[in-house]
Amino acid sequence: MTQPTPAHCPPWCTADHPADELPDDQIHRSDGAQFPAVTRRRVYAEGRFRPESEAAEFHVEASSPFGTEEIWVTIAHDNGAIETTVDGIPRLQRALEDVMQQLRQ
Repeated sequence: MTQPTPAHCPPWCTADHPADELPDDQIHRSDGAQFPAVTRRRVYAEGRFRPESEAAEFHVEASSPFGTEEIWVTIAHDNGAIETTVDGIPRLQRALEDVMQQLRQ
């Protein structure tokens, strides 16, 4: 397989592609962005579920396996992640805006 080079990379790719990178590891990646937020999870303790909150640093990045046209967007923190195709981001954005609008009423 051809080694990715800047000529093979989409304009948004800022990943280093070492010469010894295995084909399955060849992924274009954006710089991404970070934001802090408080997360909540439910834990089972003392016979019941309780919510636990904690501060988290989220990382958002775009990625694309080398040799494909598909672009994925990942929203991740230390305890989990969601990934969607780039086409899902406008729908996610609209859903978040809808919830924010509901909270303003």
